[in-house]
Amino acid sequence: MTSFLERERPPEPMEALTHTVISPANVAFDMRISRARPLGRLALFKMRLRLAWLGWRIARSGRGESLTEYLELQTSLKSLLDYKYQLAQERQDNKGEKYLDMMWEELRQELEPKQARYKLLQNKLADSEVLAQEFDRLQQQLEDNPRVLARARIELDRMNKNRAESKNYEQILQNRWTQMGYCYRYTDKQGNKKVEEVGFSERHITPEAIYLKIGISEAAWLGGMTTKIPYGVRVADLVKPETLEELSLACQRQVSAKVNYIRGTWIIVNRLDTTDGLLNQVKYSEVMQAYPVKVHPRVPICVGVAERKRVQWLNLTDYPHGLIAGFTGSGKSNFVNAVVCTLITKHNPRLMRLILVDLKEGVEFSMFAGIPHLYGPIVESVPDLANKLEEVQAIMLERYKDMKGKAQNITQFNIKQPSVPMSRIVVVIDEVISTMDSGDYTNRILSSLKQLTAKGRAAGIHVILSTQRPSVDAIPGLIKVNLSFRIVGRMPSHTDSLTVLGSGAAKELPDIPGRMVMQLGPDPVPVQTPMIEDSDVDEALRIAMSYERPEAIPIPEGAYTQTEWSPERIVALSLNHLGGNISHIKVWEEIKEDGSLSRGQTRLLCERIWSMDCVEFEGKQYQVVKGRGAARKLVEIDSEVAQDLKIADSSHVTLEAI
Repeated sequence: MTSFLERERPPEPMEALTHTVISPANVAFDMRISRARPLGRLALFKMRLRLAWLGWRIARSGRGESLTEYLELQTSLKSLLDYKYQLAQERQDNKGEKYLDMMWEELRQELEPKQARYKLLQNKLADSEVLAQEFDRLQQQLEDNPRVLARARIELDRMNKNRAESKNYEQILQNRWTQMGYCYRYTDKQGNKKVEEVGFSERHITPEAIYLKIGISEAAWLGGMTTKIPYGVRVADLVKPETLEELSLACQRQVSAKVNYIRGTWIIVNRLDTTDGLLNQVKYSEVMQAYPVKVHPRVPICVGVAERKRVQWLNLTDYPHGLIAGFTGSGKSNFVNAVVCTLITKHNPRLMRLILVDLKEGVEFSMFAGIPHLYGPIVESVPDLANKLEEVQAIMLERYKDMKGKAQNITQFNIKQPSVPMSRIVVVIDEVISTMDSGDYTNRILSSLKQLTAKGRAAGIHVILSTQRPSVDAIPGLIKVNLSFRIVGRMPSHTDSLTVLGSGAAKELPDIPGRMVMQLGPDPVPVQTPMIEDSDVDEALRIAMSYERPEAIPIPEGAYTQTEWSPERIVALSLNHLGGNISHIKVWEEIKEDGSLSRGQTRLLCERIWSMDCVEFEGKQYQVVKGRGAARKLVEIDSEVAQDLKIADSSHVTLEAI
């Protein structure tokens, strides 16, 4: 065996794998060629004989003339059967008429031979159709055989190269372990020095990596197991981080290990220029070619591409709410845009509505403004978000009333009521941490999110939250526990990764834009999320704008405050019971036992009153006077001063106009 030191350099990878199109344009052709098997000379000779015989049978059957006669008989029989039905009615109405019996007998004599001939031609054409289908199938196999042979030659050549490459890396790994002392040296009876090296028992080669199973034990001839690992060598030492680093330097490829107490210990030689066997870049336009049309009603979105170029799709009907997190530059915003573009291109706005929340002054989602899928304008402020979520919550409750006794979820309801389908509502909140520290607005937002994530699935309400650092303060546990999927990019610390995933997987991600971790269950799966370009967004907007704008979703009565309180009633309460005190704190303390108005909603009503320079109530004019802190009071003013205020301030509004 040639030692590693005697080699000039380690072998190069078999192929410098680059980014490729995941799904070819002609999927049917590719699948047909991949399923076919190469035909030998004898098989080709038999197939050509079979084709010649089938062609002779089809030509002899006179399929063209038979089909023409068959169609003519079909038309004639239809007329005769209609006449037979009419004649039968006349015979029933005029029983005993001999001329009707004669006509019935003549019709029967004419009809029976035509029916017999029709049945004969039908069977003949059916047999001919079977022969024609077999002829087309064999002809297709004959035409595809050159391509199948070419593919088989390519696969055989690739298999041979794979084996040669795997053998080279096995030799490098064994030699490096031996040089590091992970072997058993002994002298045999003849005095020859021997070396027992670490070996491999299984090999699996993929386009991304070479998997080598360390030979630890094997079944003995007389039963039981026998140890194959060299004497004195510990398996744990073979996969230590410093040992793997040495092996990576020796192979000039990233070498990692996977330890499983049932399936054994595997050494993985990555053939890509990455540490995790994933592609460095995946384009959105390419993964969308593999869109799973069969599960379209389940609202699939592409999470990314995992190992072995497997495109990972996630269905919102199965995982209704989710969290997208990641440090700056991890690809979080790019992934959110890819999700939005998928929803607006693959779904009609009649069945899919979006609520986009952009608390960065609208810069993140500004390109989606005006598309027919939007449910209202893009939300850009915390108060508007609180109102919008309460509105969606009211819609959810109204939908449960409509579905009661009819269906258990929105999918069943739309099947039973296709004329008036309910549209799914997807709420996408960018930088949810911006909603914190806003007093009652924050409480209202968190309260609505708890309700929507806990009960929104059956009503077709989905919530997708996006943030850089999902701390407990930003997303409470009662909300986070209802987020069924999590897509997390690179995190700056182990603590941040532990907060969102329960493990340090996000901290260990390489610094590659778009490299993220998908967690649907206990085990996180690394993926390369699709990169969406400006041209992809433009195409998505073009498709979205081609849809007709749907009718507005009816808003349940009382969706905003669900109360009978109004600014006029607040003013009456202030003047009649609080001595003109219009502070929202005092008003809230007075009405909180009513239970129909939250503290935040009370402040909103009071702020509308504070914004007016002149308040008219029961024929008198009042002015809001600000005191210390939150103190405010309604003070009566005379008519002349009030008139001057009206003239000076064109924004003067009476309570009746509110």
